[in-house]
Amino acid sequence: MIYTIVLHHPARATTCLRRTLNSLEKITNDLHIVDVIVQGKRNPSGSYPHKGKGYELRYADVGENLGIGGGFKLGVERFLETDA
Repeated sequence: MIYTIVLHHPARATTCLRRTLNSLEKITNDLHIVDVIVQGKRNPSGSYPHKGKGYELRYADVGENLGIGGGFKLGVERFLETDA
């Protein structure tokens, strides 16, 4: 199983997130979990994907910007709670 942590800040367009997720669809056929750490309040005008082809999509809505280190740390903590 592959576990991928993706950091997303709502100040960026959701198309950036969508491009990242589309790239992940193409890299493997293995069971894949993608954990998106949303560092801020979700942009109400943005369209956030609900599922993906070839992976399980999970969101963590943090509500604030933790920075790269804080977001990655949260992603690792969430990873350690799984069987991945």
